[in-house]
Amino acid sequence: MCCGILCATPYGRALQQARKVANRPHPAEKEMRAPERKQAPSEDFGKLWLQMGGVIKQNRGFLPGPAGVAGLRKICGPGKISPALLKINDFGKLTERNCSWAYVGGALGVLQKLPRGGEFPILFAKPRPGVQQIKVLMADGKVKLVDARRISSCSGVVNALRRSSVNAKHPIWKKLSTAASQIDKASR
Repeated sequence: MCCGILCATPYGRALQQARKVANRPHPAEKEMRAPERKQAPSEDFGKLWLQMGGVIKQNRGFLPGPAGVAGLRKICGPGKISPALLKINDFGKLTERNCSWAYVGGALGVLQKLPRGGEFPILFAKPRPGVQQIKVLMADGKVKLVDARRISSCSGVVNALRRSSVNAKHPIWKKLSTAASQIDKASR
């Protein structure tokens, strides 16, 4: 299933791969009985990437800004990302303080202009005490795990990703860091 111009990019190919992965049952599910069947977190992120592809297509290759809750409101809704997938019940009462997600994707701009191997974060769960790892949805459709034991802020997550990136010196990291800092300030 082709999604137009987007399919000609690395992000489009990652979107097509995510569609295949999201529709494949988790290996452990074959051994589980129906009442015990649970959705694997990686499947949630696969579905999230599929729905993010729809948002990217609607916005002609852009991820809508700004960062944080304001950006989440733009990427969630009918024909976009399902708020239920992010476990958001009421957008009317959603603030940075009570939102468990950090959306920094709006800082990326046009996805097709990102360098190959564009390991740049779009969305991740905010760090909180007791969490060992944070799953991060990347602009190339992959999910990256960040060791969260020594990270207490969204800026810390972005900096950890930057340090491990092959594109660590790309100027987009400054925009991502600024977006994460704004989320941190508003979350206090």
